Amino acid sequence: HHLHSTGVMVLSAHRSDWNYVDFGPELWLQRYPNYAGQQQLPINIVTPCTIYREFPPFNFRILHYEIMDVQL
Repeated sequence: HHLHSTGVMVLSAHRSDWNYVDFGPELWLQRYPNYAGQQQLPINIVTPCTIYREFPPFNFRILHYEIMDVQL
């Protein structure tokens, strides 16, 4: 019983407050007005599980859009 309770606590601690069902894309603008771009969506990055690495700068092209320089 204790292990089951711990598992539920861990899942709820890492649960994001957006999804594609209850809080779908039509509500993202209301909940996240700072991210109201035309081609943006929230990403749930679980920081304690993140592995940090250095990557060299790179560029990419999206269909007919201009090339963008990107640094991670």
